[in-house]
Amino acid sequence: LLVLPPGAVAECDCQQATALAGEAVEAAGDAARASRPLRPGRVRVHGRPARHRVRAVGHGYSVTLHWTASR
Repeated sequence: LLVLPPGAVAECDCQQATALAGEAVEAAGDAARASRPLRPGRVRVHGRPARHRVRAVGHGYSVTLHWTASR
């Protein structure tokens, strides 16, 4: 569970992610890939752990859930 105030950025290396509240975007570690929004009710699947950044956008806090399947 990741709770970020507006404008904050956090590193993550999850396999799946979803937004629970607020607005957030994910961006890959390299600048060549654009930011993609995390949307409530939708699950972003990376397929394998993938290093990326999560940034809170909008005027309120963002709450996102990130997980990696156990082996």
